Amino acid sequence: MSSMSSAVFVGSFHQNDGDLIPSHLVQIFEGNSLSFVVTALEGPEFRQTWQLVDPEAAFETLLAAIALTIPDHGDHPMVNFRTIDVSRLPDSAITELADACRTSGPGIVVTLGARSVLRPEQFVNETSLEVQVLTPFMERTFSAWQNEMITTHFHQSDPEAK
Repeated sequence: MSSMSSAVFVGSFHQNDGDLIPSHLVQIFEGNSLSFVVTALEGPEFRQTWQLVDPEAAFETLLAAIALTIPDHGDHPMVNFRTIDVSRLPDSAITELADACRTSGPGIVVTLGARSVLRPEQFVNETSLEVQVLTPFMERTFSAWQNEMITTHFHQSDPEAK
C-alpha cells in the first residue's frame, strides 16, 4: 500500500515577498509502487495520475509531470490523459518534457518526507527553477511495534556554511 511521502506545490513566486502563488499540487506516493497525482488548485478542474514510476527515474518523471502544468504545454497531447502509465511511455517523451521544465519551468515548493526517493539537491543542482525545498527536522509517529509515540530529530545542515 502506498502513502504520500512528499508534495510539490507548483506556481509562481510573488515578486515582492518571495512566497509561492500555487496553481497545482503534485502528491508523491511511495510504497508498493511509486506514483504522482497532479491536481489543479485553480482554474479548470484537472487531475492526472502518473503510475508505475521507476524509482531510478523518479526525479526526471516528476519534472515531466510538472511540465504539463506549464501553460505553454497546454496543447501537449498528454495533458488530456487522466492516467499515465509511465512504464508504457518511451524515455524520449519523459526526457523532452523534463528538459522543458528544467529550463523554463514554474516555481516550486517541495516538501520532502524523510524517506522519500527524491533528494533535495536534485531540485537545486539539476534545474534552474525557482525553488524552495523543505525537509523535516523532527518527526513524531506512532510505532505499532513498540506501542508508543517515537520522535526522531533530523540534523539540518547550516545553510550559511559553504
